[in-house]
Amino acid sequence: MFPYTDPQTRLDLYHQRNDELRREAAAYRLAHGSARAGRHRRFGRAARKAPAVRAPSAS
Repeated sequence: MFPYTDPQTRLDLYHQRNDELRREAAAYRLAHGSARAGRHRRFGRAARKAPAVRAPSAS
């Protein structure tokens, strides 16, 4: 292999790789989007539960 020292070649390779990653991401979203419809959750957060309400004890 030879080093890509030409700035235009490096820029073209950058754009080519960027387009490739963009297409992969779009295909992934298209394939996995319908399975998770309506289930928007933040990563790393547990579901919030209402605190348990206890009746006062008769002492």
